[in-house]
Amino acid sequence: MFYDNEDFYPTPAELADKMVAMADLKRVHFVLEPSAGKGDLVTAIENKMRYAGYSEYTDKHGSQVEIDCIEQDSNLQNVLKGAGKRLVYDDFLNFETFKRYDLILMNPPFSAGERHLLKALKMMENGGQVVCLLNAETLKNPYSNSRKELVQKLTELDAEIEYLDGMFADAERSTAVEVALVYVDIPAREPVSLILDSLEKAPEQGLTEFTADKEITFYELLKRMVYQFNLEAKAGIKLINEYCRLKPYLMSRLDMEKDKYAGPIFEIRFNDKDWDCGRAANMVNAYLKKLRYKYWYALGDNPEFRAQLTSNLAEIYYGKLLELSDYDFNLHNIEQVNKELQSKMTAAVEDTILALFMRIFQVKSNKALPHTGSILIASPLLYDYHFARSVVLMITHNSEGSMGIVMNKDFRYHISLNQLVPNLETAPLIPVYKGGPVDRSTIFFLHTLPDLEGSFPIGNGLFLNGDFERVQQYILAGNPIEGHIRFFAGYAGWNNTQLQKEINEDSWIIGETCKQHLLEENYRELWQTSMNELGNPYRLWAKYPQYPSCN
Repeated sequence: MFYDNEDFYPTPAELADKMVAMADLKRVHFVLEPSAGKGDLVTAIENKMRYAGYSEYTDKHGSQVEIDCIEQDSNLQNVLKGAGKRLVYDDFLNFETFKRYDLILMNPPFSAGERHLLKALKMMENGGQVVCLLNAETLKNPYSNSRKELVQKLTELDAEIEYLDGMFADAERSTAVEVALVYVDIPAREPVSLILDSLEKAPEQGLTEFTADKEITFYELLKRMVYQFNLEAKAGIKLINEYCRLKPYLMSRLDMEKDKYAGPIFEIRFNDKDWDCGRAANMVNAYLKKLRYKYWYALGDNPEFRAQLTSNLAEIYYGKLLELSDYDFNLHNIEQVNKELQSKMTAAVEDTILALFMRIFQVKSNKALPHTGSILIASPLLYDYHFARSVVLMITHNSEGSMGIVMNKDFRYHISLNQLVPNLETAPLIPVYKGGPVDRSTIFFLHTLPDLEGSFPIGNGLFLNGDFERVQQYILAGNPIEGHIRFFAGYAGWNNTQLQKEINEDSWIIGETCKQHLLEENYRELWQTSMNELGNPYRLWAKYPQYPSCN
């Protein structure tokens, strides 16, 4: 009964296998057989898939390989349905679909082969494979406009054509017609992005693209990366916003309001995390965080950027990537990150210098016992804000604790006794020094006046405090102040074990000095002078730079 159909020439098994072998099945997920007949080509490709290790027409990635059939003859349609083939339409020339196929495998009617192949090529214009069996006369004798168009199209597409004679001689329905086996592999066409196209043409972008062969500076490279980041950010946000606008039209059921199980057919995903499109801001922020991470990572991977970092700094940088993903990828932030890394490098250099100094000079305290009248000289490695390079005159040192006056520190904003004591407004300017961090509201004074009532003797001809009224009179009478009296705000204090602990840690060297050094010498030179008085190796310590990174 099939042979009443003058265009029905079933594909011989050998020829069908040859046609299937021409296709690259590794790239195939969706197949169309538009002139299926009773399914010979479909059977051939199914057998090939099974032989190649595909299970139930499933590809190596686990995706179902779908094969759609089209057949116009009603009797042949019944055969296809009975064999479990998927029949999707009857007339291929009138077939319209949005579905995309990777392979069209076809043995069209010999009487209209050119029109069927032109239709197949049109369907595959975005990329894909076509294997077609034609009457050879269709190509060898292009007398009609459609045949001429087909020949031109096949030439443009660099089609492979093999002419075969006698292939249907022993076929189920034999014929002496010479056939042409045509294979076309159309390259995939990159999808056009209306979003990117609009962004790249926007006048406010202001930055031009850099050509791949152009030598560019590192700064220009950074500008390009920032430009690309901004482009991706804007494009992604537009895509998210567009998706959110379209979501009501993309639901899995028609009556979304009545069906509580209705959800979108597809969703925008961020790796393993979905976001509720009802909160578009959530999606935008999640996208931007991942985008920022990507670009900060790419910066760390750049050879020129990496060349500026030690292996330790590179490790620090990669450890900060998650934190950096909260910050926009722009030139300002890149500069700030670089400054931070360079400061860490400077600190590392200082640590290296410090370690070298310690190794060479073996900075150790003399471990002497402090007493009233002795001085504490800060180690050059003591970087405490209050005590760095300080010289402290010991006032008391006993089981209850220790007290001293820092002799060589001034306030950032100079303070005078004249400001604090109204009676002395007319007297010569009398500076007040920073005696220590404790009780800054109290004024202490060190002097050489043995007859001053209430004074506490320290030794070496030095006294602490006394009758302040008598001191004011002394000053107003025009008596000399320099070398005889110095005033201090606050003091330095330690509990009963604290000072000894710091001495054991080599923070202090114990020394002796005279009143001339303490009261007459420039306070800025007192630390170096005191260290030199101790002799070697302390004399070498006095030469250690206060700020190693600046030397």
